[in-house]
Amino acid sequence: MLFQAGGAVIAASAALLDDALLVAAGLAVMVLADSLREQFVVFCALTALGNFGAGFELARANGKQLLSHRPAVVLLGVTGIACVSLIPLAISVPFEQAREAYISGWFSGISLVTLVIRIALAFVVLAMAKQRQEMEQRVKALTDTLTGLPNRRALYDSIDALEQNRDFKTGPISVLFFDLDHFKDVNDTFGHETGDNVLKLFATTAESQLKDHCPIARMGGEEFAAVLPGIDGADASETAEAIREAFAKSAADVDGMNVGTTVSVGVASRSCDTCDSSDLGALFRQADAALYAAKRTGRNRVEFAGPNGVAPVPATVATVRTAPRHQSPIHPAGHGSRVVANA
Repeated sequence: MLFQAGGAVIAASAALLDDALLVAAGLAVMVLADSLREQFVVFCALTALGNFGAGFELARANGKQLLSHRPAVVLLGVTGIACVSLIPLAISVPFEQAREAYISGWFSGISLVTLVIRIALAFVVLAMAKQRQEMEQRVKALTDTLTGLPNRRALYDSIDALEQNRDFKTGPISVLFFDLDHFKDVNDTFGHETGDNVLKLFATTAESQLKDHCPIARMGGEEFAAVLPGIDGADASETAEAIREAFAKSAADVDGMNVGTTVSVGVASRSCDTCDSSDLGALFRQADAALYAAKRTGRNRVEFAGPNGVAPVPATVATVRTAPRHQSPIHPAGHGSRVVANA
């Protein structure tokens, strides 16, 4: 009767969790087992399977693992083993009534060990919940809420990690600086909602052109930066030009309006003679200087900070400025708006 009640608890709890498999397992304890010994064996087997299954799911969870991840897997595994160990004992030393199990030494011993493990597992689960909350807060603190890209602080953390890498001191590395052209005019002309969509569009476009190991971050406003480990100046310039061209095409029409936003890019690489080979900050300053050279010489272009100074990167298509001139603000919905091309 005791184990039938346990099966009922399993079935009811599983019903609340909307888990049909567990509902069936709980009913199996009450219906399929005829004798008390069989009910006990089925109950232990189901409990062991539940613990092994939970431990397996935690063990194969990749990515953002918590510090308490391994202890939880170990405790679930030990609990499953304890439940399995009850099965041969129940078969070899059978009992006809429930009270006979509680007065037996082996049952009491294993039950006590299982209880201690369960208490420890409860504390581990609480620790996992706290660590997960802290991790989520950290992710939010390092993420730009509008674009979903890492923010300036996250990029600097990535740079610190790169500088600890042994290959960093000898391998090529490049830095890209981006600035959306005439972005204030976009906000004033089409509204801030469209401006936000332009920022998100650039983030998506840049990520699609960059390799997975190349972090890009929003530095603030309409400025972005990317670090390209293992990529030399020539390949970095090609990547920057690909991003510029792709964004010019995708941002030509935003929210059904002829926005025509473009981006200027500055590129610097470790091969630059004026850069300290072990200082990424120097590369950032060079890329920033190249960016402002691109802004001064017409925008919607890529400039590379090379050993002989800043030089333009040949465009794959004609760099025609299409960003709007400053106009009187128009309703964000953009109805009846007129777009005047920049000269």
